[in-house]
Amino acid sequence: MSPRIVQIIDNLGIGGAEKLLVLHAKQAYAYSFGMTVVVLAADFDQTIFDELKKNGVNTVLFPAKHLFSLNRILHLARFLRQGNFDLVCCHLTASNIIGALCGHLAGLPIVTTLHSTRRGSRRFSSVFEVLEIWSMRLFSKRIVAVAYSIADIYQARLRGAPIDVIPNAVSVPEEISNFERTRLRQEITGDAARPIVVSVGRLAPPKGYEDLITAFSLLSSTHPKALLIIVGDGRLFEKVRAQITEMDLEKNVMLLGMRQDVPRLLAASDLYVSSSHREGLPLTILEAMMAGLPVVATSVGDVPRLISPEIGLVVPPHQPESIAKAIAKLLDEPARLRQMGAAGRALAVEQYSPQAWMERLFNLYRQLLPEKAGEFESERLVH
Repeated sequence: MSPRIVQIIDNLGIGGAEKLLVLHAKQAYAYSFGMTVVVLAADFDQTIFDELKKNGVNTVLFPAKHLFSLNRILHLARFLRQGNFDLVCCHLTASNIIGALCGHLAGLPIVTTLHSTRRGSRRFSSVFEVLEIWSMRLFSKRIVAVAYSIADIYQARLRGAPIDVIPNAVSVPEEISNFERTRLRQEITGDAARPIVVSVGRLAPPKGYEDLITAFSLLSSTHPKALLIIVGDGRLFEKVRAQITEMDLEKNVMLLGMRQDVPRLLAASDLYVSSSHREGLPLTILEAMMAGLPVVATSVGDVPRLISPEIGLVVPPHQPESIAKAIAKLLDEPARLRQMGAAGRALAVEQYSPQAWMERLFNLYRQLLPEKAGEFESERLVH
């Protein structure tokens, strides 16, 4: 019988952890694994929910008014105990606390995953962060970090507990034709020849979009035809829009909001930029590399480890001038842009594809479920 894995996550909004969950669902479906997703909140993004359903995932909601709702703990523990599951995987802070506790009560092995450092985040107080650390130390059979920088920070907090680093992965996008690429560029800019710089992500403080807008204000004086498109939504959307207006950048910066065609937008662009103040291993940068884009990114998290001079340029965070200079440097060298993009795609396909990521997870699952090792091996040989 194929292994049955339950994934527990705080919510199903649009974010790196949620996108990684969808990727896991696609791989589980391809490998004929049983997968269930438990969500600790009642709200969810319909696109994420539909993607999970399309890939055969049973999604179950366990909302509660309070994190330590006794009613939820009892019902979730019973659900896990009666579900014939083999393994519980927890994602994000609330799930790393409550999901791990319930998995322990159900007598199942638990893997907790660290998706970010959360330094500077106000979403959870230090009390919850301490509870998360204690929960991982008490209940987790294995702790996974999606980036080396995250593992380094948590190593001290976990007092030397071993952490497995399994870097994020992204799907290999379908290629678009030159005709479609030109048509899409024309549709976005009105002039297919304009250089397009793209950035994708939540409009939230850690992403540093204010710095990026300022950088483009500086860049517009030397590269007036360069266009920045920002894809995503968030609580800073109106603030960023106001900054664009105040700096008279309406012809140089476009806010596209949420889009369902991000891979096509990446393929139609010339350069990807990330101005983040805090990251682990950004999925958006990996997606840009998969699309064959060179990258300008701030030196946060695993970015310096990921982006070599052959792939892009790394600049200090909080420095719009450095971002502007790096973008200008690459836009002035179109041949180098293409070489960097090709090198980035080759690296992404080799090291960050779903297949490479799944094999790393298989190795972890085999160690935790030795009685299921044969099923993991047989599925690997088939695929």
